[in-house]
Amino acid sequence: MNKNEYALIIFSILILTGHAFGIFLHFYDIIPLYDSLLHVIGGLWIASIIFYLIEKRGSFSLSFVSPLFAVCSVSGIVLSFGLLWEFLEYALDTIAFNAYGIMLNIQPSIFDTLKDMGVAWIASMIYTAILVKKK
Repeated sequence: MNKNEYALIIFSILILTGHAFGIFLHFYDIIPLYDSLLHVIGGLWIASIIFYLIEKRGSFSLSFVSPLFAVCSVSGIVLSFGLLWEFLEYALDTIAFNAYGIMLNIQPSIFDTLKDMGVAWIASMIYTAILVKKK
């Protein structure tokens, strides 16, 4: 296994356990920046999936493109996934209710949406820049 495969496994475990802790142990309510931390890890996770797929296919290498293009491409894909995730959170807010019939409030404001997308995007840019620089 290469370093990117280890990163993929670690990020997957962190996201799954982190989300479970957030829901069942109420970490989302107790720890102020817990949601942002999970969005950072999510951005890193998606970026590592992209690099894993590039390496696994073998038909494309980042050494043939400029580092700026690689960073912009990967971070753009991560930003797209972040946007889809935020749409999902919004949809859950508008149609989902908890066990007591009270509407959920996953997205408290547009600021939270933009912050979530921003931290994932910045994390993916840094991760991509580090990986491209090493290659």
